[in-house]
Amino acid sequence: MKLSAAALAALLPVASVASFLPYGYSPGQVGPNFNFRPHQPWKPFPVFPGRTRTCVVKNNGNGEDDSQNILEALHECNNGGHVIFSANRNYTIGTALDMTFLEHIDIGKFA
Repeated sequence: MKLSAAALAALLPVASVASFLPYGYSPGQVGPNFNFRPHQPWKPFPVFPGRTRTCVVKNNGNGEDDSQNILEALHECNNGGHVIFSANRNYTIGTALDMTFLEHIDIGKFA
């Protein structure tokens, strides 16, 4: 196969494309050349506090405000407890609940 001078001149920029390769690539390489390994955290994970208490939220029923009962259960089981709502019951929250104090607590319902 014979190439003209114009064809060779057209191919010359392709040969120097190695200087424009993205970081991590080498000429003729298909993918980047990075070493993959698990990330090591700079400090250990916090210890998971066990859940030692279970509190069931009382239901006033008849559409009455249950906010106070919910807050009492949250305060009682804060820092390592489960707060449980009974299934098949409707709870009415008539006032705003400030729950910014919660730490290490699970909130769920009975199935």
